[in-house]
Amino acid sequence: MSAALALTAQVIGLSFNAYFPTLAATLGYDPTVSLLLCVPPWGLAAIVAFIVARHSDKVGDRYWHIVCPLAVGMFGFIIALTTMNTAARYISLYVLSPKDV
Repeated sequence: MSAALALTAQVIGLSFNAYFPTLAATLGYDPTVSLLLCVPPWGLAAIVAFIVARHSDKVGDRYWHIVCPLAVGMFGFIIALTTMNTAARYISLYVLSPKDV
């Protein structure tokens, strides 16, 4: 039962990536610039996912390689929810995205 609850919570938490362009649009730029602002966070996410996967394979450990990105992602959610500063909200998009790739 607890595994089902944890999986449900994770799926709900990860669903923000479907709304990533919408989140970038809330920064106040026009639609073209908002879509271009989505590229760098996902590029960083791909690089971080590759590094985490390689390190996890090298050391043979999965637990910390799953928990740490999720904890960093929670920190990004907190930044996104608690500030109205445009720069801080854009940085929060960088912090949010690597946990999903």
